[in-house]
Amino acid sequence: MEFPSSKIVAVCNITPNSFSGDGWLVDANEYQRAKLSIEFQESLTGLVKQGADVVDVGAESTAPGSESVSVEEEQRRLSMVLQTIKVLKSDVQLPCEFSVDTVNASTAKLAVEHGFTIVNDVSGGRNDTNMFKVIADNPSIKYIMMYCKNASGRADTLDNQSDVLDKIYKFFDSQVELALSQGVRKEQLVLDPGMGAFISAKAEDSLEVLRKLPEFRARYQMPVLVGASRKGFLTKLSRYDFGAKSRIGLSMAAALFAVEQGADYLRVHDVLATRQFLDARKVLRPNAE
Repeated sequence: MEFPSSKIVAVCNITPNSFSGDGWLVDANEYQRAKLSIEFQESLTGLVKQGADVVDVGAESTAPGSESVSVEEEQRRLSMVLQTIKVLKSDVQLPCEFSVDTVNASTAKLAVEHGFTIVNDVSGGRNDTNMFKVIADNPSIKYIMMYCKNASGRADTLDNQSDVLDKIYKFFDSQVELALSQGVRKEQLVLDPGMGAFISAKAEDSLEVLRKLPEFRARYQMPVLVGASRKGFLTKLSRYDFGAKSRIGLSMAAALFAVEQGADYLRVHDVLATRQFLDARKVLRPNAE
C-alpha cells in the first residue's frame, strides 16, 4: 500500500493556556476581536507560506493541568475565527486544508459546515458517542483518531500506565472496528498513536511508540500522524532543555525519525523549520523515501 509524502500539520491554538505558550487571546472585547481577526489572518497566511499542508485549529487545551471548557465556550472561541478562515479560503485561495481539534461531535459538525475537511479527535471517539456519525455523514472528510490513556482525551503526568504499546493496539483494534461499524469509511481514517503525557508519564514509552511505527502501520494499513513537537519526553534525548519553545532541535530529530519510520503526517509548532528540514532531507538524501 502506497502512502503520500509526509504532510505538515500546523498547530493553531485559540486558547489562553496552550502548553507551549502560543495560544490566542479569546477573552476579547469588540475592538480586540477586530484586531485579533487581522492578526489571525496574518498568522494563517504565514503558516501556509512557511509550508503547512494542514492548519489544525483547537479551541480547548488538553494539556496536563488544563481544565475542560463547555461545548458552548469551545464553539464561542471557534466562531471568532471561522468567518476569517472562510473568507481567506474564498478570497486568497489558501493552498491548505483546515482541521478542527475537538472531542465534541457538534463542534466537529460546525467546523465541517464552515469548510473544514479534517476532524482531529484526541479522545478517539470515546468522549462523544455521536462523533462517528458526524464523520460517517461527511464521507469526503478525514478523521484523525488519536489514542489517549484518558477517554476524555486529556493529558496528565500521572505515572499510571504499563504495557503502553499493548494498550494502544487494543484501543485501535476496538475503536477502528467500532467506527467502521457505524459507517465511517476506512479511507477517512488517520491514526495517531499519541505521544507524551497523553499516553504515559514515562519518556521511554513515547520513544518506543516512535520505534514501533513501521509495525503499527503494517498492522492497520492506514495513514499515521505523529505529534511529538515540543513535548516533554523529548528532553530524554538531550540534557539541554529550556522549556517547550527551546525544543526545536529535538522536535526536528523526532520529525526526521518519524518520517523515516513511515509517518504520513507531522503535527508541529515550528512549521518553517520543519518544512526546511524535510526539504533539505529530500535534496541530501533523494532516495530516502
